[in-house]
Amino acid sequence: MSDSRAQAHVRRSEELFAQLNLWLPTWRDICELVLPRKSNLSLMHQPSRAQGRTNTERMLDSVAPHALELLSASIQGSLTSESIRWFYFRLRGIPYGEDIIIDRWLEKSGNTAYDELRNSNFSAEAHEFYTDLASIGTAAMFIERKEPKPGQPWQGLRFKTLP
Repeated sequence: MSDSRAQAHVRRSEELFAQLNLWLPTWRDICELVLPRKSNLSLMHQPSRAQGRTNTERMLDSVAPHALELLSASIQGSLTSESIRWFYFRLRGIPYGEDIIIDRWLEKSGNTAYDELRNSNFSAEAHEFYTDLASIGTAAMFIERKEPKPGQPWQGLRFKTLP
């Protein structure tokens, strides 16, 4: 990579951190009142909370955290419930029922994908994702393949909601 491209990336990174730093105080305030376990937000060696201060020092009562928990659970139950199949595979331009071989393959692929999600930590991380989304208004989830064990090439998926 040329020096000018590297410098451009460094400048862009600095711009993005400057924008992020505008939001951090607001996110800290929200977390201290609604999501105290995440109120210790800090990036780039910025002080977050005074030594010895508890996570719940600014909370008035448990109404807001409880409401957030109910909202997160409701979003998860509505969008990605563990109790019902919430997605199906289809091909654009090929109506369902037009080609039985394609329909069977898509159904089998969808079942496999659904089983992989159910056998992973997706549900727990999805709940954390919806909690972040409902509280601070932004969320990100990382997905990776679990490291294979000798003789077993596929170990499944691992999800991680990024703070």
